[in-house]
Amino acid sequence: TSTPEESPGAAMARTALRPTVLAATTLMDYDKAFQWLQKSYDQHEVEMTWLRAEPLLAPVRNDQRYIELYKKIGFPIPPLSHIENAPRKIQ
Repeated sequence: TSTPEESPGAAMARTALRPTVLAATTLMDYDKAFQWLQKSYDQHEVEMTWLRAEPLLAPVRNDQRYIELYKKIGFPIPPLSHIENAPRKIQ
């Protein structure tokens, strides 16, 4: 929803950040993904709560930019590592 100071179009643009980040990550355009993650952080998006658990972000979890952003958000638990989120082999 938009705030009184914000147009409905601006609110829609804010909610489009998550799919944009995930698309950039899927396409391995990590620089673009981090630009959008930073924008989401700057706008105090509630969607940043998925930063820790989103499986499509697994490839960037060991990237220093991810670690720094994770620390700035202030999650009370450590981030998942790329390896922790890797598919497990069935025995």
